[in-house]
Formats: sequence, C-alpha cells, structure tokens
Amino acid sequence: MEEKPSALSIAALVLAILGCCPCCNCFPAIVGAILGKVELRKIDLGDSSEAGRTFAKIGFILGVVNTLLWLLLILIWIGLTIASGGLSALSIGTLGL
Repeated sequence: MEEKPSALSIAALVLAILGCCPCCNCFPAIVGAILGKVELRKIDLGDSSEAGRTFAKIGFILGVVNTLLWLLLILIWIGLTIASGGLSALSIGTLGL
C-alpha cells in the first residue's frame, strides 16, 4: 500500500503558503513553520510517514522565510513612520505633560 503524507505535513505547507498572501498576516506562516518542524521531528523519530517529509520541509522553510519577510516589512514601516515624523504626537512635549 502506498504511504501518504500526514495531515500535519499538509497543514504546514498550506499555512506557510497562506503566510504569503497579503490578506493574511504573518501568523499562518509562523504556525506553518512550527508544524513543519514538529512533523520533521516526528518523521525522524519514525512516528510519521516518510511521504510527508517534502511537504513538512517546504512548509518549515517557507514559513520561516515568510515570517522573516513580514518582520522586515514591519521594521521598514516603523522606520519610515519614525523618519517622517509620524510618531511626533507621542512625544511628551506635545502632550502638554
């Protein structure tokens, strides 16, 4: 009988791909990376089917890359906001304190 990838490895891949979508934030990518790592560990221990290794590996790598890209995007957004003076209203002098 042919081995099939586990549901965990498929979920890791799907969530990591969802992390690429602008309509989703970075949380699916984080969960995809975690699930991918957990599934790779289960495959290494022999608790899960070897057929899911590729899905789990792609889910883990894609999840990590997407998470890092989201963090970079957030840091750039914060830097541009600060550079443009967008947070000047939060300074103590302008609040009258």
